[in-house]
Amino acid sequence: MQFRFVQHLFAAALFACLPTVQKPRLNGPSDLQVQLRSTSGSNRFKVGEPIELEAIFSSKAPGRYLEPCGLFGKPTGFGFPLCRFFTRWSFTIKPDNGWTDIRGVEISGGPNFEVPIHDLSSNPASYSYILTDAYRFDQPGEYQVTLKVTVGLDDESTRRPRGANPGPNPHFVTLTRDIVLQIVAKP
Repeated sequence: MQFRFVQHLFAAALFACLPTVQKPRLNGPSDLQVQLRSTSGSNRFKVGEPIELEAIFSSKAPGRYLEPCGLFGKPTGFGFPLCRFFTRWSFTIKPDNGWTDIRGVEISGGPNFEVPIHDLSSNPASYSYILTDAYRFDQPGEYQVTLKVTVGLDDESTRRPRGANPGPNPHFVTLTRDIVLQIVAKP
């Protein structure tokens, strides 16, 4: 009897360890599409070569998501954008070595200015970023670059009176997208 009990426990443990077939979990809602790719169409670059990435946003649900505001924003030198939802974004690079963060301190000043509000639609909105203006790849190798970005929802939580700050708890979704870059030695 005890042997049979141990057999059942073993079978249950073995069954629990078997891989299950699942569809990969989507990173974000299915009606929001975000792609990260290089503008050149290639993922292979020489050490020191400029690398420009492009994030492309679209939505199958018109009026649901706000178009990014402040994404990859370069300082205008004078003034601060007033966005209905200010898009937060960051890049991470793996492995942790073979590259250098060369970003400096950015300083700007001046008045606030309103940024027009647009919703994402099936018509893609594209934003480019020159990765090598912020990160220098020093060694050949394969690097996984991950973009983490927030997309605001077009609802009451992101509405604000003209010229006022947005509400304290805006609704948003956070997405991550990856691209693998192959950095090769100069000839």
